[in-house]
Amino acid sequence: MGMSSVDKMNQWLTLVANLGVIAGLVFLGYEVRQNTNIAMASAYRDNIQDIAEWRELFISDAEVARLYATYSSEGLRALGDTDQGRITAMVNNVMGVYENAYFARRYGIIGDEEWLRFQAGACIHYQKAVENKLSLRFTTPGFRGFLDENCKSQPAS
Repeated sequence: MGMSSVDKMNQWLTLVANLGVIAGLVFLGYEVRQNTNIAMASAYRDNIQDIAEWRELFISDAEVARLYATYSSEGLRALGDTDQGRITAMVNNVMGVYENAYFARRYGIIGDEEWLRFQAGACIHYQKAVENKLSLRFTTPGFRGFLDENCKSQPAS
């Protein structure tokens, strides 16, 4: 028994519908990849911007620059209690930026090459904080463990 024209038409419509679904999935995959690339670039840019804002403190406030220079060259104990608190808060703020980058890397949002830039800065601040027995209690244990394991062999600057 042969197929009726209605059956043939249904087969063609089914084929066209299936091709439409496949084309839609391909397009959706492309859009997801584009959105992922945009998210990755945005996460990197946001972290870089946060560090730039942190550095802007030293440009715009001579007292902050003086306090941080004293901390860097003479250590935390060379500062008074109030200034020690300010420096501790500043270091914890910048470590938060680096921690954000650390988790962005772990979640695959930023790549290894971008992470190397953040890791270098994080290690410099971490080594100085350890040298000064500065508390980094506002960072996660996982991030502190990563820093402890990966920053020991790098010289502090």
